Amino acid sequence: MIMKRSITLIELMISVAVLSIILSFVFFVTGTGKVSWYISSAKVFLNRQARAAISRISNELLLSNPSRALILAENNLKFSIPLVNSNGDLALTDSGDLRWGDGEIEGNSINYTIKDQDLIRRILNANDVTVAGSEEVVARSLDSFSVVLDQLQYEITLRFRLSEYLDKAFPDPVTYSVNTAITPQN
Repeated sequence: MIMKRSITLIELMISVAVLSIILSFVFFVTGTGKVSWYISSAKVFLNRQARAAISRISNELLLSNPSRALILAENNLKFSIPLVNSNGDLALTDSGDLRWGDGEIEGNSINYTIKDQDLIRRILNANDVTVAGSEEVVARSLDSFSVVLDQLQYEITLRFRLSEYLDKAFPDPVTYSVNTAITPQN
């Protein structure tokens, strides 16, 4: 007579324990990979924002003149750029000097400042009042925005801080910083 051997309770408990350890490891690795993916995605997001913001400020500030750019506070930059006429040429006064403004309206200026963790670009009229409808968010999740004048060169630094991304909170905030030095050309 052949006896069938069955699994004992101890063997079953050991098998369940080993399987639990293996599954715990798999879930840990998957969870860690998912968090790493979110953090990497957040860094890419911040990098894109930083590059776009610095590029926008740089392109406009390059058109300015050191005498037409003012640092109103460490995080508040105001400047004028030459006006362009309907032909796409620089607009000149009767004496041949450049006409200055926000690129379209004489006397206006461009202003970059931080407001509620957003980098804001707006147009100011000749009385330093924001022109209606001109306020635009250039970048979000900004921790700081600083502008320092070193001789004739403006050093601009943007620092971003992100505590969550795509509704996923991070154990430690993701930070990213970018800076550039710009010398106005006109």
